[in-house]
Amino acid sequence: MGTSKNSEITCLKIIEAAGQLFAEKGFKAVTVREIVSAADTHLSALNYHFKNKEALYVGVLEDACRSVATTKEDQQALLKLPSTQALFAYVQGCVEGYVTQDGQEWRVALVSRNTVAPEAISNDIIQRYFHSELHFLSKIIARILEKPEDHPQTHFSALSLFGLMDAFGFYGVHTKGLSPTIVSNMQDSTWLAEHIVSLFVSGATSLKM
Repeated sequence: MGTSKNSEITCLKIIEAAGQLFAEKGFKAVTVREIVSAADTHLSALNYHFKNKEALYVGVLEDACRSVATTKEDQQALLKLPSTQALFAYVQGCVEGYVTQDGQEWRVALVSRNTVAPEAISNDIIQRYFHSELHFLSKIIARILEKPEDHPQTHFSALSLFGLMDAFGFYGVHTKGLSPTIVSNMQDSTWLAEHIVSLFVSGATSLKM
């Protein structure tokens, strides 16, 4: 398979190519032939690094979850901020992946796809990622609501916030036919985060459970 450095580069190319295809089409709609072609490599290389498509999908999704998850350092920093400011910073960090069109975009899209409609082989991975993020986000939201972290209203509010972020992420790409102002705003992560936080705080604080 060549030198260890070349092998590592090939592995990363396969992950990037497969990740973009899986994020766009889903697991079942992507063929191994497409992945190999997009990665500019050979089937033997894919089999060497990942054995089969299922193992590749698991590896790609785990990579995506690690990339988009809130690090321990960021969690500690956010929890030192005032609650609304911490929530804004968290939301802005999440929505930036939708609007910057950078290398993280497919990772955000793949995690979101699996959060909404998880594949059978990805369910355990998404559960671990989702529960970890939900637990952390509940710490911030509990301070806003003045409720315990494990209160039903706190958890439901956290779920609602995930839904808002995913909705703007998924449907934001379809705003090009609308007014230039909307298109411009949807590409501004600061504006979008402020809008989401405003909607969320208004709804969550008025909710009674």
